[in-house]
Amino acid sequence: MLAPGSDNIAFRCETEAAGEILGGLTTGLQIVRDQWIGPVLGSSAEKAHLCMALFRRSGNSLVMMRAAVQCLSDYLAVLDVAPLLEKEFVWIGDSLQFELSSVLNSFGELKEPLTTTLRKREAYDNLAFVDLVLHNVRESASEELAVALKIQVGFNALDVD
Repeated sequence: MLAPGSDNIAFRCETEAAGEILGGLTTGLQIVRDQWIGPVLGSSAEKAHLCMALFRRSGNSLVMMRAAVQCLSDYLAVLDVAPLLEKEFVWIGDSLQFELSSVLNSFGELKEPLTTTLRKREAYDNLAFVDLVLHNVRESASEELAVALKIQVGFNALDVD
């Protein structure tokens, strides 16, 4: 990844390596949303699938979800995309960080155990908000940021294409 080139079988050019790095962010967002939050939400507070919450027995479902989003936020910060972007696109990195901060704040309002609190409408709506924002962040990263960086995000086996 650090030395792309014609003799590198994994990464022939810098844009392939950059695409893989950005793919790490988008895949992480997809895992949190599609595999950890979505299955729990169901279609309403009354129809939430609480037994699908990872770490529900230990009461650490929200801790795990929040930690994953914090890691993704840290990952984005370390990428430091602003210097790589043309002036008109610099806002994208800050916007993504703002959205992830909003998600982290929303997690702070939710209380464990998730299996009890998610039955309350306010908590359910809060987690549904998190789900929506994570969807938007992933779309922005894989579309707007990728275009601004002039790279393609690599194949994602989670997309079931």
